[in-house]
Amino acid sequence: MARYAFLITLLFTLNTFAQDAPAGLSVFKAKCMMCHGADGQANTTMGRQVNAANLLSADVKKLSAAEMKDVVTNGKGSMPTFSDQLSPEEIDAVVGYVRAMEKNAK
Repeated sequence: MARYAFLITLLFTLNTFAQDAPAGLSVFKAKCMMCHGADGQANTTMGRQVNAANLLSADVKKLSAAEMKDVVTNGKGSMPTFSDQLSPEEIDAVVGYVRAMEKNAK
């Protein structure tokens, strides 16, 4: 029974990320791209200046969705807080977009 509950939760989460990816792109472009770059690897002038995280790195990939939401919401290190700029739905969408970006990275 627990196995089925886990699978249902996993499928729901993956579906949510897949649906959020297109909406998350516009949020990513507006709020994240300056530091993290279009490819998420933080290879931008600003990204290098603030030591932005490479979103395709193993350290970022191992974060849970809840941990990623917390970083976007509350900031961490040189990452500023976005709780005053993004709605919870926009934060969910951008996390979904980053997860899709990680999945599609080669």
